Amino acid sequence: ISSFLIMPYEPGYAKGEILVCFRTGCNRLFASGFGAALGCTLSDEDYEHGNNVFIYKTEEGEEKRARRRFRAQDTFVDWVELRDTKMESRWESLECAISKLQSVRGNVELPDDEYCRKLKEIADYLQGLSD
Repeated sequence: ISSFLIMPYEPGYAKGEILVCFRTGCNRLFASGFGAALGCTLSDEDYEHGNNVFIYKTEEGEEKRARRRFRAQDTFVDWVELRDTKMESRWESLECAISKLQSVRGNVELPDDEYCRKLKEIADYLQGLSD
């Protein structure tokens, strides 16, 4: 029996940033004013991994307090979390891998050498994700 340690996931939280998901759709103008009223600034960066989710900037070390202020507004706010950029990066890498696979899937009639080269590129890309 081989033994190995399973390393738990360690998030890569962004300092001074939180994610806020609103219960209903809202535009950036509303989100900006809402956050400003609670002492946070809406980031210029869009959050690409969910609907009605916005990135807010707060002072480093004040993330917990900012989360409490948003959570208190539960009529409007569904959830509030620290921003995990490590997880976002993993999602983006996997989406890229899926896109690469789908491009090969759509071209299965390629000559054998080109088909194999594309599969090797994908395998190398996937290997790089775990390094």
